[in-house]
Amino acid sequence: HPSRTNAILDLLAENCISASFFLRGDLAARHSSVVLRIEADGHTIGSHTHSHPRLIDLAPDVAREEIERGVDAIAEILERAPEHGELGLFRYTYLQSNETLKQIVDELNLIDVGANASGQDWRPVGPDEVLAMVLLRLEQNGGRGVVLLHDPFPNSRRTTEVVVNALIEAGYKFVI
Repeated sequence: HPSRTNAILDLLAENCISASFFLRGDLAARHSSVVLRIEADGHTIGSHTHSHPRLIDLAPDVAREEIERGVDAIAEILERAPEHGELGLFRYTYLQSNETLKQIVDELNLIDVGANASGQDWRPVGPDEVLAMVLLRLEQNGGRGVVLLHDPFPNSRRTTEVVVNALIEAGYKFVI
């Protein structure tokens, strides 16, 4: 999202935090300046399909095309081949996969990146509830994990700020 993603990028910069952004190809194509800023700010960029369908419900050839189109859209903006560097990172939609999708991702030479500390911020909940979910998941994972937050919602910046501040205060380290 042009303004909401930029607000999160500002927040991350204020806190000297690097993050990984998994981008939808269709939105990346519409907002290429945001993609270029993500890269310029030193964040990792991966693909999250072209239009965010539930991949497990698609025929294998349709799923493959959806994944390839997402990678290709981002590669075009960044002017480098999809297999170059971090563009090999991919996150399944809804964090759902199956053996067929895993085979497709492997054939495309992509690395699937999951998340085990989702804040489930896509639900209509407030920042404190998202934080509680993230902290619970981190605790369940021995005090570490891959935190998943989203940026297109009206409260995305505030939610990210609450989570980031709490994790900093608790002594967590941010790595990508």
